[in-house]
Amino acid sequence: MIGDPFPSALDGSTLQCTAAGTAISETDAVTAGLIGGQLWTYNTSSKQYQQTTTLQPYSDCWIYIDPTVSGGKPVALSFTRAGG
Repeated sequence: MIGDPFPSALDGSTLQCTAAGTAISETDAVTAGLIGGQLWTYNTSSKQYQQTTTLQPYSDCWIYIDPTVSGGKPVALSFTRAGG
């Protein structure tokens, strides 16, 4: 689970992963099988989980991390905000 504590939305394509001390892009992490290719969020109106490409302000989402690829070691996830 990852959250957006900022007052602006975060683009899912700016997701960065750090595994075993090495930072890799979302695209490379998906290609390597480290993470799933989709962010998931819960829609409170429809009461269903749905795929998303944008993390909305003050909300959270889920992404799958494959423990066999990460070797059971921690994987840090972060987003890059526009403008720093």
